[in-house]
Amino acid sequence: MARVISVAGTKGGVGKSTMAYILAGRLAEMGNKVGLLDADPNHAVGDWHEVGQLPGITIASDITEQNIGDEVAKLEDGGADFVIIDLPGMRGMVQVFAFGLSDLIIIPTQTSRSDVEQALALVHMIERNRKTIQNAKVRLLFTRVSPSYTTGVDAHAFGQIAEHGAPVMSTKLYERKHFKEMTYTGLLPAATGPKATRSDREAVTNINEIVAEVMGVLQGDAVHGLKRFHCYV
Repeated sequence: MARVISVAGTKGGVGKSTMAYILAGRLAEMGNKVGLLDADPNHAVGDWHEVGQLPGITIASDITEQNIGDEVAKLEDGGADFVIIDLPGMRGMVQVFAFGLSDLIIIPTQTSRSDVEQALALVHMIERNRKTIQNAKVRLLFTRVSPSYTTGVDAHAFGQIAEHGAPVMSTKLYERKHFKEMTYTGLLPAATGPKATRSDREAVTNINEIVAEVMGVLQGDAVHGLKRFHCYV
């Protein structure tokens, strides 16, 4: 059975599609067969893959609540090791169906107050619906933060997440030019070759650390965040 990872949010621009794409791309580079379901009406990951044609990835677009179960089953029948679902940046039934199929739900968020509150509200919704979302682990992921320093806004956001006891990844997706370039080339950052820079290597390291933590969560080796999520947002 494939491990199913949904990347979810309730608003656009938080790095959701970026996270889904780099996760699918790096898992494929590691030798896994990866299915990538493009359920976002903006079709970002589908557009990027059409340009980059990353090997090892089978993509399916136009995913809805009516066909998502069948599409995951097709990928599993085809031998997929992982299925990554890029969900719409809004609530809806496709989100609920995806959550029910998932082993892990990753919720990217930037550090603004509105982003954090909406991410916490989504965690709250998942916890309220554990009868139908039984198996999925949940992790928040901070995105587009500086790799060099922590701002006052960042500190407020980290504190708010800790106050609610929400499960959060210790690794962050940093603000780097490489992830914007990826939207044009469809290619993940690379750190090989004579022209590779320190910045290239740091971007690759960032991706590797995120994927390593995701694998640890799936295997039950890493649990970040407090033991109990306080359902008040």
